[in-house]
Amino acid sequence: MGKFYYLYEQTKVVSSNNLEIVNESVVGGKPKISFRTILQEADVKNQNKRVYNQAICESIVGKLQPKVDNNSLLMEIDHPLFVSDNKEVLQRRATLVEINNSAAAIKKLSFKNGQILGEVSTLSSFKGPDLAGLINDGVNFGFSLRALGSVQALTDGTLNVVEPMIPITYDSTESLSGAILIE
Repeated sequence: MGKFYYLYEQTKVVSSNNLEIVNESVVGGKPKISFRTILQEADVKNQNKRVYNQAICESIVGKLQPKVDNNSLLMEIDHPLFVSDNKEVLQRRATLVEINNSAAAIKKLSFKNGQILGEVSTLSSFKGPDLAGLINDGVNFGFSLRALGSVQALTDGTLNVVEPMIPITYDSTESLSGAILIE
């Protein structure tokens, strides 16, 4: 078995105009939006030179499905990046989805035609109104996988993501944010 990494991944940048809006409402005076979108694509080299094949993408959906089923797959705004000299603190934060930084819940998740598709609903509290506001303002943003996984280097420098893979969540991030690999 290879090394195990924390994978912070810019997987898909979308235009707010390309989101399929399912529902818009106001809860407690704050905007709430449900939408469908592509979260990730299989067999496409991303900006970090990593590739997730179809089997890995199907595995991601299967492993996240229990959280979807019990309405607990929360999406934070931005990846949880911060500086600490304590490796255990960094590891704990990478694997923990903080409710107070959460913006949305992924309500449906599927893998079809080489794409991980999600139906996402912004939260009416925490950072949810911020994400709904970005969508209403037409701001482009990205969806990023946060996971623990292994990579295999190919001869051209591409990193093929392989099992074992433990997906944590998708985060919504600014469209130009850099995604990183942390050992």
